[in-house]
Amino acid sequence: MGTILVYRVEGPDRKGPYHSEHESDQAYGILIESEIAEGDIHPTPQEEGLILTDDLVCGLLSLDAVGHWFKGALPHLLRMGYAVYGYRVDAAKVQFGKYQVLFDPADAVQRVRF
Repeated sequence: MGTILVYRVEGPDRKGPYHSEHESDQAYGILIESEIAEGDIHPTPQEEGLILTDDLVCGLLSLDAVGHWFKGALPHLLRMGYAVYGYRVDAAKVQFGKYQVLFDPADAVQRVRF
């Protein structure tokens, strides 16, 4: 099947803004206030039938999808030290949902900052 590029917003700790060590900080507040985690286009992995385990993280399949998912919050997150990374991963090791994917960053053959 080959490799694919999976995009992800993450902080210096390699955690996404939903699961940062600073969940009570401004980044988490920006996400909640902008209602990013709500609505049909922002389902949880479980709502998409994906099986989330401790070693898996969420990602998206295009930069456009990243912009759409995070709406107007992305510029704020980037100013706070978050960045968009692309992970090249064997497609066979990725769980595909309608809006998002799950993968293990340890399976990535490449990680690139955008």
